Amino acid sequence: MIEQKIPLFHSGNILKYEMLENLRDYAVNSSNLRYSGYSDGIIRGCDITTTESIIIIHQGILIIEGVPVYITEPVNVKYLPTNTVKCLVARAGDIIVDRSYKKRQIDFILINTEEKTEKDVEICRFRLQQGAKLRYQYRNLEDMSTEFDTVCQVYAKWAAFKESTIAYDILQIFAMEAENSGISNNEDRVFLNQIYALNGESLPGNCVRGYLTGKLGRTCMQYSAKEMYSGLVEALKNIKSGRPGSVAGRMHERRIIVD
Repeated sequence: MIEQKIPLFHSGNILKYEMLENLRDYAVNSSNLRYSGYSDGIIRGCDITTTESIIIIHQGILIIEGVPVYITEPVNVKYLPTNTVKCLVARAGDIIVDRSYKKRQIDFILINTEEKTEKDVEICRFRLQQGAKLRYQYRNLEDMSTEFDTVCQVYAKWAAFKESTIAYDILQIFAMEAENSGISNNEDRVFLNQIYALNGESLPGNCVRGYLTGKLGRTCMQYSAKEMYSGLVEALKNIKSGRPGSVAGRMHERRIIVD
């Protein structure tokens, strides 16, 4: 039997420790259940903007070591032009338990690529030259992988059920460009409709890989986020040029030869 208890805070009621526990457990359990089975990474939000010396990470939700982390206020990270690739990652500290709280600090830090660990959640990376300005807006899908002076989300770690996936913004820009180019292929239309249905979260990786398998005609079940991005760039070129998808995904003309 399951018993559900909802605290009632009426005038004259005595505030009991158990009532506060019920509130705590409800908030924690509902959050954990909502994202149960998700991989580590960005769930939603965490948009990036920049000033001349600061990267701003806006509100969002991350999963780090299986636990949802809510960013409720913008986080500022200072940066400098180093002409080397720098990764902006979220890194969790050790869990500390005191008399009042169970605490864990989440740091947003800039590191070299070789310093990144499996537990780090990459938000973005960039390579900024002396005298250049770090930009965060893109002209098109291909521009998102510009090597210099541009915030790159291609390698960002986004969460989905059981596996990491590709950044939400990449899918949105792909859909916008594909739509503007004119969609006549049903396979493309179905994939775009999946993107349109997103509510700030990204598509599971198997949905992206499934589309690319049919579109490009090659097996890509192990595609990383970078490889999925490259596949979407190629698929978009096919859409813009009017080329159909893979031979396997097209209907062939049927002929009957009478001897």
